[in-house]
Amino acid sequence: MTLPTYTHSGKTVWVKLHPKDTLKGLNPVFLTNPETHIAQVDPKTSFMAEWGITHNREKQPTGFSQKTEKTIKPAFVFEIKNSKGKSRKTKPTHEYDLDDVEDNHAADVMARMQVQHLYYNAATPEEQWIKHLAKAKEASLNSKENQQLVRDRQKQDYVVKICLEDLKNQQGEKFCYRIVQVSGGLPLNVFVDKVLLPVMGWSRNYHAYYFIDQHDGTVYGPSRSGFVDVKHQALRGVVWLDDEKYTLAHILKDKDSSLLFNYDLGDMWRHSITIASIHPASSSTSKITLLSGSGACPPEDRNLDPSWQDRYNILMGNRHTRAYNNLQHEIHSSMNYKDLPENHTLLGRGIPWQYDPHHFDLELFQQKLSDAVASRLSDKTGPKKFVANPYDIMAFQQGKRSGFMGLVPGMTMPPYEGSGKGSRLVQELQEDGIWYLCERVRSGEEPMLLCGACGKPEVVAEPELMKCGRCKGIWYCGKECQKGHWKVHKKVCVPGKTGKR
Repeated sequence: MTLPTYTHSGKTVWVKLHPKDTLKGLNPVFLTNPETHIAQVDPKTSFMAEWGITHNREKQPTGFSQKTEKTIKPAFVFEIKNSKGKSRKTKPTHEYDLDDVEDNHAADVMARMQVQHLYYNAATPEEQWIKHLAKAKEASLNSKENQQLVRDRQKQDYVVKICLEDLKNQQGEKFCYRIVQVSGGLPLNVFVDKVLLPVMGWSRNYHAYYFIDQHDGTVYGPSRSGFVDVKHQALRGVVWLDDEKYTLAHILKDKDSSLLFNYDLGDMWRHSITIASIHPASSSTSKITLLSGSGACPPEDRNLDPSWQDRYNILMGNRHTRAYNNLQHEIHSSMNYKDLPENHTLLGRGIPWQYDPHHFDLELFQQKLSDAVASRLSDKTGPKKFVANPYDIMAFQQGKRSGFMGLVPGMTMPPYEGSGKGSRLVQELQEDGIWYLCERVRSGEEPMLLCGACGKPEVVAEPELMKCGRCKGIWYCGKECQKGHWKVHKKVCVPGKTGKR
């Protein structure tokens, strides 16, 4: 299909550019024909970039007049005049956080911020161009020829290695990984929520994420979510294909297929997903199994300044230093380690628990996987967030909430966003009496996705999955799985209520 073309500065382009757009800071690829785009590997990372688009600051669009502003000021708020001449202020169409942009890219990002007001309520050139790629990719994925191939691959089991790329030992070797056997029929969003995050040790429903197909750069991620860090999407691929619509079999075509999984759009933890082996349908069980692993998951929110690699070096150094003890305290309070019972004692012997980056407990993570598979799917519209009422914070800072017994907690309920549809709000007041950890947890009938006992996906289950008739919060692939799992499930199987995660 021939794409529509437009004219800007006397040249043909495939995106609608505002006449006042100087093009300063715009990647030259967005002025080319998307149909002729060849995906590129990022030379800095050796991984396929988002949509195969690499950034080359030195190369400028050819044949276009470049109007350079004498001074560039941060344009976080723009003033727009309507037809009557009245002005109103508006925020940019994207929130760019320059702290999360590479130095050689920051100037271009800042330059693009100066023209964002031109595209108020309209798609930016980047969005328009990438949407052409996304539309073409979706057409290919959903074609009749491809659908039959996908159905065949969904019946296969894949043994995949998930390796954390951004942490190396003192010999320069990557050591934190997990090896998992999963069905090709597993939807990408379910794979993240119930498999990848639990087996690695990350918190579920806390940070945004996305996949990059290492064959052509296609980006998959959540289409609707309330993650705080999703504001960085404009710097992380711009447009994502909905990960609820596609399974592992859509991407993992053969043993050479691979994915890059980026978790936390601020900290940007990169995980490579490669195939160790593929089991043919005749010998596949479609069950989810954690086979082996190595290394401990880093703590959440600890990969900016300094990086976790620098903190790792502290952990591997002298344990009798203030820096080491302070870091252990930070780790103990992080989201994915703060609730562990061994935070305070080890094996009930009064020995303080210490984080060891090289420790891995296979049985512990197999249990985490089983718990996640049996639990409800996370509600991404209401992820985990720390929230507090501004008046509570102000009163606390002014010392106006102390009473005879000390701080009076929870005088006002915190504000919280989220759809609330088919879910309930869970709030946990923190020790300071000000902040709440909030999350929306699914309630009512659970969508039919996979067996809560073995993990067999709905698309390969024969006969169809059957749900628990009592709580309607879990599905099983047969009576054998339901009966074998009853000892675990009966603890949360309450009619009309949500099984607690």
